[in-house]
Amino acid sequence: MKNYTLWYFLFSTLLAARVQAQVVFRHVTHASNTTDHITRLDHPQLNGNPNALVFIMPNYNKNGAESTGADYQQNAGVFYSGGRWAIFNQNTEAPMPVNLTFNMLIAPAGNSNYFSITCTQNSKTGLAPNGMVIDHPATNNKPNALLMITQNWSGTYNDNSQVLSYANGKWYIANNKYLSPDPAISAKSTMPIGARFNVMVIENGQVPGFLNGIAYLHTVTEANRYEQGYHITYLDQPKLNSNTDAIVFATPNWGWSPGGTVGQTSGPYNDSPINAWYDHPNDIWNYRNGFWSIFNSDGTPFPVGCKINVLAFPSSATASNNTFHLAQHLATRANSNDTSTVLDDPLLNGKPNALVIASPVWQENGDDNVVYPYVVRYNGERWTIQTLLNNPFFNVTQRVRFNILTYQGPGDSNYVHTVTPANRIGNYTILNHPALNRNPDAVVLVTQRYNTVNNHHVGVWYRNGRWVILNLDRASMPVGTQFNVMVTKKGVKGDNQAGSVALVHTHTNSGQLGGVLGAYTKIDHPKLNYIPDYYAFATQRWTGAYNPHGFNVWYDVPGDAYPYRDNHWLIYNGANAPMPVNTSFNFVAFGKINTDRPSSLPALCFDRLPTQKSFDQNPQTAPGQFWKNGQTLRILIDQNYPKASAQVQQYIQEWQQYVNLKFDFVAAEPADIRVAFQANQGDWSWSGSAASTQNPSMNLGSVSETTEAAVLRPLVLRLFAQVLGAVHEHQHPAVGIPWDVEATNRYYAGPPNFWSPLEVGHNILVRYERSRSQFTLQDPRSILRFGVPNELTLGDVAILPNEKITESDIHFMRSIYPAATGTGATPKLRLSIETGTEDLRVSSQARLLVRMKNSTERIEFPLNRGASWGPETSQTQEIILPAGTSAKDVLGCTLHFFGGLPYSLAPEDSWTINGFQLNWVDVNGSITSLAALKGNPLAKLTTNGPTVYTLYFTKP
Repeated sequence: MKNYTLWYFLFSTLLAARVQAQVVFRHVTHASNTTDHITRLDHPQLNGNPNALVFIMPNYNKNGAESTGADYQQNAGVFYSGGRWAIFNQNTEAPMPVNLTFNMLIAPAGNSNYFSITCTQNSKTGLAPNGMVIDHPATNNKPNALLMITQNWSGTYNDNSQVLSYANGKWYIANNKYLSPDPAISAKSTMPIGARFNVMVIENGQVPGFLNGIAYLHTVTEANRYEQGYHITYLDQPKLNSNTDAIVFATPNWGWSPGGTVGQTSGPYNDSPINAWYDHPNDIWNYRNGFWSIFNSDGTPFPVGCKINVLAFPSSATASNNTFHLAQHLATRANSNDTSTVLDDPLLNGKPNALVIASPVWQENGDDNVVYPYVVRYNGERWTIQTLLNNPFFNVTQRVRFNILTYQGPGDSNYVHTVTPANRIGNYTILNHPALNRNPDAVVLVTQRYNTVNNHHVGVWYRNGRWVILNLDRASMPVGTQFNVMVTKKGVKGDNQAGSVALVHTHTNSGQLGGVLGAYTKIDHPKLNYIPDYYAFATQRWTGAYNPHGFNVWYDVPGDAYPYRDNHWLIYNGANAPMPVNTSFNFVAFGKINTDRPSSLPALCFDRLPTQKSFDQNPQTAPGQFWKNGQTLRILIDQNYPKASAQVQQYIQEWQQYVNLKFDFVAAEPADIRVAFQANQGDWSWSGSAASTQNPSMNLGSVSETTEAAVLRPLVLRLFAQVLGAVHEHQHPAVGIPWDVEATNRYYAGPPNFWSPLEVGHNILVRYERSRSQFTLQDPRSILRFGVPNELTLGDVAILPNEKITESDIHFMRSIYPAATGTGATPKLRLSIETGTEDLRVSSQARLLVRMKNSTERIEFPLNRGASWGPETSQTQEIILPAGTSAKDVLGCTLHFFGGLPYSLAPEDSWTINGFQLNWVDVNGSITSLAALKGNPLAKLTTNGPTVYTLYFTKP
């Protein structure tokens, strides 16, 4: 018996896993995270990640704000213990100050320009006692490289600051104070065996793994050295000047010797601990307002001519200020008072320039309703949500929940709007932004930002080509009021926010729930219904109806105490005030898996089972995103590895014989598919025709000229199958892998994935729904089969990866890209369905189950895939069968109708069909009728009828 295929192809856009971001942020010491000489870090990319490479820099400003923080006169390092990273004083007798800020950088995983090095006897040979050599390919023979270092505790303390130098083709690290006339200080500078350093290597000013870093060699001059005390040197960089939110790192550099003699460098050096500082115009110093600086914390003057390696980020954004972060905040008495609640989020703390969008959400019994207007406010250390004029934050219970959307600063789709006399007219203020102007389809979210008190509920309104924010109770809009504004467009995926659903909802009579539930309005959308796992946000959109009330969003979970509109999202007025008909809302929902990723990227899905140390990225294709049958695909392969490139071309060509596509290997652009060998960036490929918009479309990060064919061939076959539109098998609806959930969560929480349990569930454990994919019988030998280690399963279950294309792989690929009519073409079933006076509603399902000769299982084909079929229409679907199938091989077909997900009839579902026709279409295009039925109606689904109505027929 032959199985027909392992593969199945998604016909809906799936929510995706978080893209691992490269992160810079600030850490502030306070009583809750600091004990003795240690302050503990709390960050999702650090927690549970002992292999992280962390870099730190003391920052005198408290969170970069105008308030002063603390001088740091100690020598610091980082260490990992108990699942958490921490910063510690090398002098363990010195307590760690509170209100101290550290600038933090987490290195991208797998990048060879970041590494750690430990002092050994060999690394000290021939050097002064205070030095060690850095012997590493990333630094050797690179005198112009800029290095950053941070001590990483390995059990050995080294209570010294350091300076870098270069000679004889190598870089060196030296402890300061070796030349001190005090013998005790000089002796203390000896570099101890076991001292370990994290090292970052920057070449040509390009910070590896970051898009917005600024790196350069700063030289102290009389002009940039503060004239009183000389212990401060100012950085004059256009992207840093007047920028309180910048993140600055620095490491002293002694220079390098033209003569190549160790210790004989080209100039003076600084041998004191250094801090970063921003001279805020509103602080008490006023030395050089608006400039960042480096200063010696012990007050020692900087020698003129000494050099400092400087790395700075204009803001804490990982790539751009279009990057967003999603979270949910639960306000309780533990983190709130009568009028406000504190948002304690490591990705938000210490970021006064962040843009925060907050939307109240009701999730479970005990949650309270938001009644009064609220604002977001930065308190000098953290962001808060608070009511105005001492209105109570809590209403009835002591628990309020908010969905939080955060941007690191203004970007292409988000900004801060300030009300001025020029843009205010009565109760509204006119917005002016390129993404908004003359864009009536914009979906705008706003949250008031504390500045001037405006104790009114607000909405947005489009008039005369411009958007405005208005007070919904028609009160005058105060000058000085500020709003955080975010904009996207209507659609199933917001143009600027990947993975989102953006829509405009208008409350109509049909949406009212009636009686005491008149405050509620139901949202009906195929991408939202039956899916609770969204971060949902809403802003009123004025279209003529005033609704001056606070409101909550809510997903009605079946089985809860409120059976109003199960499996739907709703919006309701918090004080239960009636919802006026024609009240409109901008509504944006983000999948809960899609957090912390640059919004310029489309939704990504990492390939689920890493092979060796690589991992794949596999964005699922949306409906219809296969390549056009018969298309010529121009394929450009990087020639950095000539031998490997030739092998890759050879293995890609193996698919040519099984698909009605032509592969044209080109030497230059334009290309449809671009294959790269970007080292340490993983093995992955884009899926389907989406690959044509990406560069690279497919990456072989583990491949080099020495990669063996036995490893390279199955890797290329698998990844190029994804380029042709395939997805992986371990989440096939029929697969039943006995996962050890705890072990799997623990494994994927580490590098390179750093997944949360929710993401592990989505990417590994949860199988695709039958109604959302096309699939046939399972073939455990398919090339798409990834290995599953025994350690991740219950019992003695291990699955080996497959290395060959199987017959079922070939048959199914030919069914996706069938040959033209004639030799090599594949047969089809053509099913036509006539609907009656009642349509097939959204979320209902129609499926055809086909039983084939010599098979004990049926092949399932989704027909409408949850889409609505209108009344009195004809719907025709073609089902492509494996090559070589004859009409005699089709033993029977079963047509299944289901109501709403999950396969139970939704109350509002009612559908009638008046007939159907099933035809056989052979490879030459000839048509044979297999079955036909007519009726008026032939079948009907109602709330009183069966949940599943099956029509069975066999060929005559």
